[in-house]
Parts: sequence; C-alpha cells; structure tokens
Amino acid sequence: MSRQANWEKKHFQELINVTEQLRSSVNIYVADEEKPYIVERELLETQSDHFRQLLHDGHENTFRFPDDDLEIWRVFLYWLMEEELPLGLVEPSLDEVIKSIIDCYAMGEKYGLRAFQDYIMEYIFEEMGDWPSIDIGPWWNRRHTVSEAVSYIFRTTQPGSKLRDIFVEEAVVFRLWSDEEPFGVPFSQQQLIDFDGSGFFQMFAQKQAEMSLELPWKAQKEGILDDDDGESRSRSEGESNDYSEDEGRRFDELHNAWSRFDKDRNPVRFWTNYMVDPKKRYKKT
Repeated sequence: MSRQANWEKKHFQELINVTEQLRSSVNIYVADEEKPYIVERELLETQSDHFRQLLHDGHENTFRFPDDDLEIWRVFLYWLMEEELPLGLVEPSLDEVIKSIIDCYAMGEKYGLRAFQDYIMEYIFEEMGDWPSIDIGPWWNRRHTVSEAVSYIFRTTQPGSKLRDIFVEEAVVFRLWSDEEPFGVPFSQQQLIDFDGSGFFQMFAQKQAEMSLELPWKAQKEGILDDDDGESRSRSEGESNDYSEDEGRRFDELHNAWSRFDKDRNPVRFWTNYMVDPKKRYKKT
C-alpha cells in the first residue's frame, strides 16, 4: 500500500473517530453564552429521564436554555463531572447561599435531575443538622433564614417538592418551641399574601398536627419544660432569648425527635421522606 493510501486511511479513521465523538456528545448553550458546554450524551442520559427521552426521540445533540441561570448550570455541570459541589457554593454557610441552593434543586425538578436533587438535599441536611446545639441562640437567629427560604421555595419549586417539606417542617419546629410567631418564623405581610393558593397554610397545619403527636414527653409546648428531677417550670419572659444549657439539651431532643437529620438512626424514613429517588439512593448506603 502506497504512502498516499496509508495517509488517506489514517485520516479517514480520524474523521470517523471525530464524527463518533460528536455523535456521543451534547452541546448545551445557557443564557447568552456563545460557546457551548460539551457533555457526554450517555452521562446526561443517565442523569435525566427528560433528556434521555428527548435524545431517544430524535432531538438533535444541541440544547439551548436562554432563560436559565448560567451560574446554576455551572454548578450542575461541575457536580456532573466531579460528583461534588464547587467550594464557592459550600464554603459559605447555608444562610449565605440558601437561594442558590434552592435554585439548584429547582433546576433538578425542572429537568428531572433526580440524583442532583438528592445530592442537594443531603447537603442541606448536613448543614441544617449542625444548627441544633447546646447554644440555642444561633439556631433561634436563623428564623429569618428559614422564613426567606420558605418564601423563595414556594415561588421557585413545584407543588409536592420534597424541599418544601423540609423547610416547612423546620418552621413547625420553631412553632413548637415558641408561640411567638403563628407560623414559627417571622413572615412579612407580603410573604403571607404570596402564600395564598400555594398550599403553604395547609401543609403547615398538617405537619404541625403530625409533629405535635411525636413530641418527646420531656419537651412540651408553651415554654413548660421538665427539670431533671421531673418537676416542671415555666420560662419567664426575660429568659426568652437567654437559654440555659439544660434548655439546649432539651431543644436538641425536640429538634431531632423526628430523625430528620439522622440517616443512621432512621435511614428508611430519611430516604423515603426526603429523597427523590429513594430506592436507588438507599441501596448505596
């Protein structure tokens, strides 16, 4: 075979390889970016029933999302490649990045990125699991974070969202600890108006009824707490924000009474209540 024939054969094979690579890749354009993000088609299909169905139905290997948030897509693509969230998102406290985290979860709902949703939920649980402590003050100050989160979640996520469950439950915990706010955390008048028709009020009432039944007998409502010797005492008005160490321990019991933050203590409940894909995820633990 001549050199010319060898050269042609070699470059023809290279052309075939490039063509196969193009067929196995997906170009994703987000917002007004001119250059696409290139993702392996098989990898994207394994993460989303939505994309798998489109690609199997003959959709071209190019997707455009002009109205999506570029930064949230970057977080997803980073997670897709590295199987972890970027440090710029997880190094700050949850209070500082709560809206970005909610947006990530909402994007997962929008495109059926179930594993991404569950990863975000696990991150939220790890962060919120650090909130209860002997010192109740920092947790109490997070009422505003929870109120902003609940308001934003009901604006951005879909009805039935697991993310709604966890933050409404957190508001209920505040309500069970103190009657200061009718919905546990300080919502503005506008936020309460925006909740109309969203299902928030019904969800809050239902979860409050359910969670009240599961209260540990040592932690009671309306500021009545049992001392170690079994005698009850009332918390005075002056003590509302000056919690003792004993109150902190009792609060810790209250906050963890439903095993929400403890995958080891009640793993089946954890996965089935809060994970989008419980069977698949639970098998990995």
